[in-house]
Amino acid sequence: MELRFARTEYGKTLLLTTGFSIRYNQPVFSKSNGKFVWVPIIEKAYAKAHGSYKAIESGNIDEAMRDLTGAPSFSIKISEKSEDDLWRIIKRCDEKKFVLSCSVHTTEEKSELYEKEYGIMTAHAYTLI
Repeated sequence: MELRFARTEYGKTLLLTTGFSIRYNQPVFSKSNGKFVWVPIIEKAYAKAHGSYKAIESGNIDEAMRDLTGAPSFSIKISEKSEDDLWRIIKRCDEKKFVLSCSVHTTEEKSELYEKEYGIMTAHAYTLI
C-alpha cells in the first residue's frame, strides 16, 4: 500500500510498524466501523509524517484536509459571520462539491457546555454532509 500526503516530500517513503496501540481490546486512536483497517493505517502514516500522534492531536482540520486531498482549503470563524452569510458560504461550497468539515475550539468550561447542551465535542473534527 502506498500513501502520499500533499505536504510531505515527493517520493518520501514512510516505514510503518505493523501494530497499533491497543487498550481494553480497542485501538487507542482512530477506529473503523466493521473490519476495515484503512482509517488507523492512514492515521498512523499521517502521525509518522508529522513526527508523532501528539503532533496531529487537536490540529486544524483545514490543514489536515489540504494534506490528505491536496486541494486548497480555508477556515472561517463563524463568530465573524452572520447566520445568513455562513449559510450562503456552506451552500456555495456544497454546490461546488467541496469537502466540508468543522470543529469547535473554546475554553475548558465552555467545552463542557457544548458537550452537555449540544452533544458537540470540542477539539474534534466533524464532516458536514
